[in-house]
Amino acid sequence: MAGVQKFKNVSSWERGVNLHNIETLFKLCEIFDITMDEMYGVNTADVTESRTTAETVRKQYGDKAAHLIKIFAAMNDMGQQKVVDYAADLIINPAYADKGKIAGG
Repeated sequence: MAGVQKFKNVSSWERGVNLHNIETLFKLCEIFDITMDEMYGVNTADVTESRTTAETVRKQYGDKAAHLIKIFAAMNDMGQQKVVDYAADLIINPAYADKGKIAGG
């Protein structure tokens, strides 16, 4: 099967003991008529949308905003809520708010 010599090989891949070579991966994709993305469960639409969103944020608001979004995305729900609450507290303070840029919500 696609250059796989022994059942042990497949078993060791599943357990993460050994890695398969790229040629075997391509052969398996060909046999099952799937892409490498499908094999690894990558949704290219999500990746493309995420990349597009990050680029849009960077163009519109700059590198700091894009970096903040990356940090925010790495937080759990509780951490994200703290960031939102803190930002809401800051924006009502005239020392921190740029009234020309305040968006609703």
